Amino acid sequence: MKKTALILSLFTLLVFTAWDAHAQASDSTFSVVTSPNPFDDELTLTIYPGNRVVKSVKIYDIIGNDVAHTELPLRHSPFAYTLNLAHLRPGFYFLNIYGDKGIIESRKIFCSR
Repeated sequence: MKKTALILSLFTLLVFTAWDAHAQASDSTFSVVTSPNPFDDELTLTIYPGNRVVKSVKIYDIIGNDVAHTELPLRHSPFAYTLNLAHLRPGFYFLNIYGDKGIIESRKIFCSR
């Protein structure tokens, strides 16, 4: 019982710390949340563009082949975008988010299906 309460307390602390850190970020700060990761068929990107221009997303396999890409709608406020990645095989991939000046963010993602 004490172990479960401790784990729940640590999880709650982690969530509130992450939320507080994002809430304190200035409007000019870019951030992205990828969920779920690992994913099965769909991956949702929640993008906080700040003052950046977000143009597209590209996904590469472990040896650098472009396996998926999409153009994103131009938005100046936070938005969520869901990628259908059902065609990917299980494994690690690299997700790059591109802006008008090149790569803004790069993430490792894992397809668990």
